[in-house]
Amino acid sequence: EGADVILFEDGEWIWQYMDGSSALETMIDDFSNQGIIQVVPAGNLAGGGMHVSGNIAASDSGEVTLNVSSPSGQQHIWGTIIWLGDSASLNFKLSIASGGWNLLPLDGSFLNIGNTQSYSNFSRSNRGTNRMDFIISATSASLSGTFTFRLLNQMSQNLFFHGYNWDDRSGWSGSTRWIGANDDGTVTWPSTADQAFSVAAYNPRNAQQALNGFSGRGDRLDGFRLVDIGAPGSTVYSTTSSISNYAGFRSFGGTSSAGPHVAGACALLFQLLGINDVDQTKNAIAQSADISFLTGTFPNDTWGYGRIRIRQAAEILISSISAADPVVPSKIELHAYPNPFNNTT
Repeated sequence: EGADVILFEDGEWIWQYMDGSSALETMIDDFSNQGIIQVVPAGNLAGGGMHVSGNIAASDSGEVTLNVSSPSGQQHIWGTIIWLGDSASLNFKLSIASGGWNLLPLDGSFLNIGNTQSYSNFSRSNRGTNRMDFIISATSASLSGTFTFRLLNQMSQNLFFHGYNWDDRSGWSGSTRWIGANDDGTVTWPSTADQAFSVAAYNPRNAQQALNGFSGRGDRLDGFRLVDIGAPGSTVYSTTSSISNYAGFRSFGGTSSAGPHVAGACALLFQLLGINDVDQTKNAIAQSADISFLTGTFPNDTWGYGRIRIRQAAEILISSISAADPVVPSKIELHAYPNPFNNTT
């Protein structure tokens, strides 16, 4: 209660519809509509091998394969496949280590296949997203080799899907990876909410300030664009609660370090504006975004509108306020005490 800006530091990608329908995503939308801006990092899933997507022709089948590429004693693999269409549009079979095909029941039960026990369950969101959740668990030793899903399209039209996985030995980069993994669909939940202010990460320390390879990207399954703005996400320094070799500072990275830049910018702009106008603040940040060295059209599903530039956003807000309004400052100055590490933001 009383918050003006909320920053989320969470990114998940399995056992979620990723379509804006969950309770948390709906809460994000509700708070945003109440004038509380919701800053949500896009996640660090890109480049980790834990996302795959593809098309299956009408009345045809396709296959996607998980490979335990770095065996390190994995006991469990969790995963999700999501798609649009009617609830009976897709059936699944599973083959382990090039063995026979086993039809998955999709009813929340377990199926014993070789030295594994496999769980599968089907559900559908109130926005029409179909979801198949699975677990593959070792019943002896540990998991190794390949696990192939055959997807059978029951519809008379093409079907597009996203697949996600994780195992009990992985972080953001998977030791169990999809063969043919790609990054177009790696924005994590709850940055998939309709009103989330979704933040990508870039490297402020190279000449072109390029997007970080791990930064989540791509549209939602329904085509909704997710990423809004980029902020520094590698070798970012922040204060620490204990004295260290950095004399009270420490480095960290990821979209989780990009998010606080945007949350802080929103707080400053709210203060400058005098009211919590979410749309006006987002628009000022979007209009002032830097696209130097970038190509293509903006906004896009990788950068959103570009790199955040706080001073320029403040100048846009000031120009939108009537000169007679007493909240208009005579000048603006932005300082960071101390900030010996990054002078570009």
